[in-house]
Amino acid sequence: MTDIIDFFGDSHQGSRGNNEDSFWPNLQDDVSHPQDKIDSKGFLYVVADGVGGHQAGERASQQAIELVTDLYYNDDSNTDIATSLRKAIENTNDQIFDDSQNDPDLVGMATTITAIVLHKVNTGEYNAVIANVGDSRTYLIRQSEIQQLTRDHTWVEEQVQAGILTPEEARIHPQRNIVTRSLGGYPTTDVDIFKLVPVEPYDTIMLCSDGLNAVMEDYEIADLVSQSTSAAEAVKFLIEETLNRGAPDNVTTIVVRLDGQEYSIPRTPDSDKLHQPENVTWILIALVTLLAIVLVGGFMLLMGPIM
Repeated sequence: MTDIIDFFGDSHQGSRGNNEDSFWPNLQDDVSHPQDKIDSKGFLYVVADGVGGHQAGERASQQAIELVTDLYYNDDSNTDIATSLRKAIENTNDQIFDDSQNDPDLVGMATTITAIVLHKVNTGEYNAVIANVGDSRTYLIRQSEIQQLTRDHTWVEEQVQAGILTPEEARIHPQRNIVTRSLGGYPTTDVDIFKLVPVEPYDTIMLCSDGLNAVMEDYEIADLVSQSTSAAEAVKFLIEETLNRGAPDNVTTIVVRLDGQEYSIPRTPDSDKLHQPENVTWILIALVTLLAIVLVGGFMLLMGPIM
């Protein structure tokens, strides 16, 4: 597998007066992965969606990405990737909660978070460890098919799991924005950890705040990403489409893809073979048509001019 990872992230306040989302790394601010840590810690990507009002929400999400990144990359305890990521998020929760208790202006400060680590294993392949708290999501897009890798920690998702609501009802339910887990909302939090083994060439992993998936269906997300020629173009398309639909909330997304070429699955010798029967059919039709023209022309010559 070629060691090229194409990634890009961006954020927009949408129709809101301020942006309480944050993400890392941000290439536009010339911020990227610490090169001396990649071999042991891999590539980390994080999206956070703050809650608690203008100042508190912005601070919570920004603090979350800064703390998680710092704690994760500076954890030298030789624990596995999943344990290190979980510990970084749990310690971040502790810090945000303590800050909210010590400053009256920050009471109620909290944030969601979704994070992935792409790391190379002994086989030369990449595996992914995914973490989330709240309703920010991580998706896998493979050969134009999309799969949500995380589970929303929301009241409506609990109702869906219990069979009380359908997914369609949950999307438009008036309580769809009630989050049941967050960073900083309580003294402790539970972090969901998922693993993707292995990440395949041309896989796309997309992280986003709920401002994106609230206005776009999963298949629409997959279509836009699959039509894009780079991570940056995919992010541009996704945010533009969200804005075109009114963007009632902040919207943030990071697109990460192995190999960094184009999103469509490349043609291979085998894929060319799949088209051969169709090509042969058209060639035969053309030959039969040409033969018919020759025969008709010959017949007309034999008959002579018609008086």
